Amino acid sequence: MRARFRGSLDTPVPLVPGEVEAYRVALGSLFHRFRVRSPGEVQVSSSSFPAWEPNLNTGHPLGVDALPDRVVATQQVLHTAGAASFISLSMLDGEP
Repeated sequence: MRARFRGSLDTPVPLVPGEVEAYRVALGSLFHRFRVRSPGEVQVSSSSFPAWEPNLNTGHPLGVDALPDRVVATQQVLHTAGAASFISLSMLDGEP
């Protein structure tokens, strides 16, 4: 999900630095079987190149900017009251 399209795919809106934004990302049907007491891992990133087009964080349409135009982006996982980051997972018990 590109942040500028978080409200609509038709109307891009740039992010405001330092402002907290909520994202709901539907992953579809996924299945992973964890061993008992096995830790899970979540990665928060600006990019997943080469799986997706590089995000140069300029807010411009894809393909307009060159690599030297890129802007560093910083993500934060928040723990404050009213803005705590979380992931909701459905759990199944027993054998599949």
